[in-house]
Amino acid sequence: MATTMLSRIKRKRPLDKMSSHNGHDAKGGAEMEKCLTTVDLVSLGVGSCCGAGMYLTAGIIAAQKAGPGGILSIVLAGLGSILTGVHYAELAGICPHTSGSAYMYTYVTVGELLAFIIGWGLIVEYVIGTAAASVALSETFHSITEKRIFNFFTACTDTVGLPHIDFVAAAVCLLLMWLLASGVQMSARVNNVLNGINFIVWAVFVSASFYLGSASNWSKNGGFLPYGYVGVLSAIPTAFYAFVGFDGLATTGAECKNPVKSIPISIVLSIIINIIVFTNVVAGLTFNMPYNLLTADTAMLDVFAKKGYPALKYIVAVGAVAGLFAATFGSLFPLPRVLQAMAQDGLIFRYFASVCPTRHTALRATIVSGLVAAFLAAFINLTLLIELVLIGTLLAYVIVTYATLIIRYVDLCTSQHIPLVPVFSPVSASETYGLHESYGSAGAAASIKRKTSDTDLHHQEIDVKSNINLLHRQPSHTDTVSGVTENGGVVNIGFHDDAMTHCSRRDSANSLNKRHEDSKDSELQENVYVFKDNPEKTSSFNMYISPLPKERIALKRHLMCVSFIRLTVYVSQNMYVFLLGLYGSMFLMCAVLSNLFELLEKKNVLVIICLGLLMVTVTIMSVVLMFIPQLKHVSEGFKAPLVPLITVLTAGINIYLMTSLHWVTWLLFLAWMLIGIVIYLAYGTRNSTLNGQFSQQWDETEDDVFSTDNVGSEVVNASSVSEGESIEDAPLLNQEKD
Repeated sequence: MATTMLSRIKRKRPLDKMSSHNGHDAKGGAEMEKCLTTVDLVSLGVGSCCGAGMYLTAGIIAAQKAGPGGILSIVLAGLGSILTGVHYAELAGICPHTSGSAYMYTYVTVGELLAFIIGWGLIVEYVIGTAAASVALSETFHSITEKRIFNFFTACTDTVGLPHIDFVAAAVCLLLMWLLASGVQMSARVNNVLNGINFIVWAVFVSASFYLGSASNWSKNGGFLPYGYVGVLSAIPTAFYAFVGFDGLATTGAECKNPVKSIPISIVLSIIINIIVFTNVVAGLTFNMPYNLLTADTAMLDVFAKKGYPALKYIVAVGAVAGLFAATFGSLFPLPRVLQAMAQDGLIFRYFASVCPTRHTALRATIVSGLVAAFLAAFINLTLLIELVLIGTLLAYVIVTYATLIIRYVDLCTSQHIPLVPVFSPVSASETYGLHESYGSAGAAASIKRKTSDTDLHHQEIDVKSNINLLHRQPSHTDTVSGVTENGGVVNIGFHDDAMTHCSRRDSANSLNKRHEDSKDSELQENVYVFKDNPEKTSSFNMYISPLPKERIALKRHLMCVSFIRLTVYVSQNMYVFLLGLYGSMFLMCAVLSNLFELLEKKNVLVIICLGLLMVTVTIMSVVLMFIPQLKHVSEGFKAPLVPLITVLTAGINIYLMTSLHWVTWLLFLAWMLIGIVIYLAYGTRNSTLNGQFSQQWDETEDDVFSTDNVGSEVVNASSVSEGESIEDAPLLNQEKD
């Protein structure tokens, strides 16, 4: 029973089945309409961030956090968001026809249980984000009307003895629910109109601010950095939260005309546009008025009124309503799509998987999402729940970086990957230090690669560990060395190592004794016979006993390279465990930095030692990861640059922000997760789509091919795979070890 449950929670969705996950309903009938273009997605990404970023976050940063220096805070936070965005962009290119975003990326890389946790976290993120944005829109509306409508509704509820109800916020959620249920094409058009209005207002605000403002506001009252660089750094988390929302673009794969190109471009471009918008708003606010005179929550609305230009206030107010409405739309838009994707996979109730054949939308999921958001906005105080949006978002960001590393190093669908040359490839050492062939340096390795024929594969089969051990021991009579296979955690295809093909068998004992009976050097007699019959080995041995320092250093470097290869091969065979240790170490390191910083300032020895050990561990593991050979994706999509360097950096930033949240937020999040896990164990494990037709075949293939016990002993002959045939069905070579 326990074994069955464990196998269920760790099973993965086959990557080669992702094309079938294209927005069909549970019965395979109606599907979502593919009508969104790149422009629509960019508009959606900008709108989901600009509302709260322009009219709330920018004012808080300028008035309370960093003053004019908030420009630098937003730029740094935007760069961090771009780092996360490029990982979303790469995974969106690999899994284009899906609506699950980080949920689906986790499903195909890590496993079903963690995928459910991410999806469940995205649900609470989007529903609370929608409710919070609608409440902010309601407050702005009441500010414009001088609370006349607010006072009217409050008097009505007091008369009948009801608690406070935010009717405006609830009405906004219901209106958006109707809009989304009407069709994605109409929703996209309305969103584009709202963003157009918001852009016009932004242009008017920036132009008027620099026309009416004065440069003295940046030189007086503490200058450009009134809070110093400490203020700039402390404002980065607040600025980072202004960019939350672009991940919703990854849920539009089933409705894009060309998701492989549109989603990556829109993610990166929308973040860049938001950086430009936010920095100009902070610059305009602080240029227009001294930062210490700004009102944090309503800075854009009040700045012109305080200077005697009330007409500009109402122009900005129109933009605020349009921008916050677009932000609310951007929060609600991905929610039914995540629900529909999870329901289609059977992890939550299949009732939500239905697609309306007329409007081509996830109608049931949309209606339920809108009703829940309207209820929260109308009745519940969202102050304690706002950080749940952040923790759900940041957790998804961290898992996306983890999934990117899995995609790069683990061959989840062999038919879609081809191997790269490992970091330590064979180089001709006859040109250096007299060695015929050996493992070279990292710089020389990447340029050497040749194809492998069927004959080569049959004559070049050996376990990785056996090859490495042959360089450290005397060859035996039965050793036959002809090649090497290598992989980042699974069987790799068509790779061999010429450096391992020249080790000859050891001569017989009689011939060796006869050959060395006249040796004068009694100390070396025991070792010389190993190399006497082989020129390459003789050269290596002479180098070792030679007094020349350069030759000794060369051999030591050679042996160090071989030892490092052994380490990288071991790590590649246990990539999941290695990455789990890396992320666990980063989490502990960030937790110490964010929660025990006061003890660090007091120079607490124990805390300093713990932090130092964690930093050294993370650094060493990151360096080792950089030398693991990566798989090459046969994909037209975007590829994140400098992986794994920026991936580890991005994960560290997001983990640090997670550990900085209040412990009450963690308790609320864990309580929500507990509810979700109960639903998954009671319903999802029994109704998962992977219990269907192709799950058994996939599980058997995964057990056979992805088992680390088979790595190095089973080599897939890539050339023997016919067109249209999966790699799992290809013949396996060298199943019997010597």
